[in-house]
Amino acid sequence: MDECAAATLAQGIHGQFGGGPLRPFFFRLARLLRVPANFVFVFDGPERPERKRGKSVPRNQRLWWIAPSQELIRHFGFIVHEAPGEAEAELAVLNRRGLVHAVITSDSDSLVFGAQDVLRSVPSSKRDEDDEVAVVNANKIEDELQLTQPRLLFYALAAGGDYDPGLPQCGKAHATELALAGIGDNLLPTSRDLPDIIAHVQEWRKAVAEKLRTHSYKISRRSETLLSTKIDIFPSMDVLRLYASPITSKTGSLVGTRGWSTIQHPDVPALVMFARNRFGWSDPSELGRTFENNIWEGALVRLLYSPTCSWDIERRTVGTTFRKVVVKESPLKARHSSSLNGQEWVRLGFSKDDVADNVMGCVDAGGGGVFRIWAPPALVPEKMVGLKEGVKRRGGGGEGLRPKRPALGSTGREAQCSSIIDLT
Repeated sequence: MDECAAATLAQGIHGQFGGGPLRPFFFRLARLLRVPANFVFVFDGPERPERKRGKSVPRNQRLWWIAPSQELIRHFGFIVHEAPGEAEAELAVLNRRGLVHAVITSDSDSLVFGAQDVLRSVPSSKRDEDDEVAVVNANKIEDELQLTQPRLLFYALAAGGDYDPGLPQCGKAHATELALAGIGDNLLPTSRDLPDIIAHVQEWRKAVAEKLRTHSYKISRRSETLLSTKIDIFPSMDVLRLYASPITSKTGSLVGTRGWSTIQHPDVPALVMFARNRFGWSDPSELGRTFENNIWEGALVRLLYSPTCSWDIERRTVGTTFRKVVVKESPLKARHSSSLNGQEWVRLGFSKDDVADNVMGCVDAGGGGVFRIWAPPALVPEKMVGLKEGVKRRGGGGEGLRPKRPALGSTGREAQCSSIIDLT
């Protein structure tokens, strides 16, 4: 959300005018809607740290956009989860406990807190697809870079992070050297109780100071000097406590997560009302085009992945009991992207009027035509593949046909993947 706020400020838009950062946030959510994965947005809670990134963060103050952004998230069908403390620490716990399969965040502290799989945006100049992301895996970092979680923690303490600038004049290069030397491998005791941490760190400082004095570590003299001059007060106990014992759901009960694996659908009428009230999108034709270009595909993709979705070969329809659309065409075509490499997918075509009436419900299509989306072959019954407009498919088939669906978050060949997003 910070990026959305920065984007609006760069355009000279301040405060709540025209929706402020909520407008670009709307389009980001619309892009996520097209991804066959469930999304949970995690917000900082009342026990979050009072200072972060050099700025005071009063616990009793909430930014104006938090409540409407949560409302917008829910209208898209996504989940809002408020952490007891900081969202980054909560994300790591949820990921480690298997409640989510990956974390989306721009903050590297999620790895320090123990997240296992983090998704990062790929710079536009280096990606082949708009939605391409890079996967950062904690086990791979440990295997290839020898950076275990204790070493990542030590690196954050030395180089500086959200809570502290780190060792004076240390920087990333020296912090990496110190971490890889294993100096912080036994920085923390098994117990995370504060008295135990304090006692253990005091003994750790004495042991490290002695090894620095005898030049026992295989590190440069510069790194040795940077650490030895501050070893009597490094690391800060307050900062170490924030990393080692954050307030998260692991310290209490975590309820309401059962629905996180349920297929999430947008509430289109609620989105229309939100857009009219917050963004001033009052022109019906403009509103219709915006929703067609940004909402339709995601709504249809999620309809196809619904466990109650079925195909009627005779009537050439697909959908649930209350939302069905006629399939006008379904050719197999090569889909080119960084991950698919020309694999054949089904290019489903639907009547725009049909989609507007039976799926959107309240958004005018603004004229006829065919609306097309991609679907993995495993999602479409074999007898529904290759249909052409106006040509009736002969042969068997009946109402209620349901193919074996790939897991939500897959392309028909990948494992399930839910994602959690941090909105600090």
